[in-house]
Amino acid sequence: MLKIPRGCTINTPKCTYPTWNKGAGNGLEMKSCCIKHLREIIYYLTDLFEEYRITYWIDFGTLLGAIRSGRSVPHDTDGDMCLFLRDRPKVCELAGRMKQDGFHMGPTVKTRWRDGHIKIYRSTTNHMVVDLFFWSLNPNTGVLHSGGLNTPKSFPIWWVDKLEPVLIFDKSVMGPREPSKFLQFRYGKDWKRPQNKKVHFNVAAYTHRFAFQYAHKKGWQWNKPEGNQPPKKISVV
Repeated sequence: MLKIPRGCTINTPKCTYPTWNKGAGNGLEMKSCCIKHLREIIYYLTDLFEEYRITYWIDFGTLLGAIRSGRSVPHDTDGDMCLFLRDRPKVCELAGRMKQDGFHMGPTVKTRWRDGHIKIYRSTTNHMVVDLFFWSLNPNTGVLHSGGLNTPKSFPIWWVDKLEPVLIFDKSVMGPREPSKFLQFRYGKDWKRPQNKKVHFNVAAYTHRFAFQYAHKKGWQWNKPEGNQPPKKISVV
């Protein structure tokens, strides 16, 4: 007989699917203990990055849940944050600080890419995790790319050259410019409708086109910086 734990702690493995709760429509939802640990990682990382003046924004399912309901998506098993590739070495240097604070930086994912994403766990035992994705700017086009993610996920830097505060779990964190429109780029016109499945590839052609068309509509034009170098400062509004 399966032994159902009452809940995980940072000293135990995170809860597995068989122990999850039934949610709306009989779909499974993460248990409150795991949601708590995810919240702790997001709070910790946003404070840490702000302390070290590292630009970040929440993205993908984490942004989706924040805008839709002010919390993580109930059936999403991790968190998603994005940073600029130029700050990746600085983030890696914080592994010791994270360990000292009770968190754990996991191994680099997709190591054949120099900008492969990094996993931050709640502890060495509890693997509730936030993925950090790193974006590099093509100075000739003004487009951001991330190693290991498909081309339709690329987008003009206009979306993040100014960041906007987003509320998640009662904490204000940074999100992309016009986050609701950004979610239309990520997930299509139906982004407000909860779906208990991955939707990244369902509308890839439309969303990729939308990301560029909307930025141009808002007046985005890419002027290559002098010396072909990407801009060093990202402003926050």
